[in-house]
Amino acid sequence: MQLRFGSVYLCITESSLHRAVTLFFQAMGAVCCLYFLGSTTPMPQLIEALRRCHAPELVIELMYLIYRYRFVLLDEPTSSLDPENVARLEETLDRLTEEGIALLVSTHDVDFAARFARRGLVFSHGKLAADCEMERIFSNQDLLRQSGLRKPWVWQAAEAIQPGLEHYPVTVPQFRQWAERQNAYLFHEGRMKQDGTKETDL
Repeated sequence: MQLRFGSVYLCITESSLHRAVTLFFQAMGAVCCLYFLGSTTPMPQLIEALRRCHAPELVIELMYLIYRYRFVLLDEPTSSLDPENVARLEETLDRLTEEGIALLVSTHDVDFAARFARRGLVFSHGKLAADCEMERIFSNQDLLRQSGLRKPWVWQAAEAIQPGLEHYPVTVPQFRQWAERQNAYLFHEGRMKQDGTKETDL
């Protein structure tokens, strides 16, 4: 069999045509099986089966993300925004999160990341340097220096008040709770010292 495309002829033998038709129907059969499997089996069970088969963890996480959530990709959303509009943006992102929409945000604004993100991925020189909670990122001074980042101003303020701790608050509400605990601790410690002084005088 010959097919003409302008000045080019495409020659197909009978065996090649039979092989192509067989491959097409095999592919269609595989797709139909996948559709049937996907429509009759809960996705969590499929993902668990892939995990037992030692599928790449990244593939499994992406499947969870696509299956369970709608997600939005944002690149430097706070760039060139004044504080008022940044606050409006955070309110909008909070509403999206409450609606079950996952947000993937690329940013160099550590204060925004500290207020908003639950988990952070830090890239340095084109490689993934960290994948963990935000508190662990900000407590790793070597990582911050390597990636050219800094600690959030809330963290720095708390560290200036009480240096030497392993973790500090990263948001204003956390800072208020932390300050109340610190004040209660210092007040209790001061009372202990005063009581000890009075006993010594007696």
